[in-house]
Amino acid sequence: MRAYKLSQRVGNEQETIAILWQLCQLHIQQLRLREALQLAQRSLTLASVVNDPIQKIGSWHNMGETYFWTGKLEQSRPYLERAFLFYERVGLAPI
Repeated sequence: MRAYKLSQRVGNEQETIAILWQLCQLHIQQLRLREALQLAQRSLTLASVVNDPIQKIGSWHNMGETYFWTGKLEQSRPYLERAFLFYERVGLAPI
């Protein structure tokens, strides 16, 4: 969380989104899903104002994955579909 707080002080939204993505993944792995969802929501809010397709895809993915692990599959699906469709549309190199 220290990296997140520092990135907020600096005011670099792109770095903050990347940090939020990593923190969300960490919380998912630790099954701290309520906190993971909050981090994913913050990331998604920031990604909506930053014009970076990779960060938008990552934010949608985190929302979908968090809902998936909480058992909310119907809420998960639109986020994951949006991430996959946007990924294909942008034409990024294969992962």
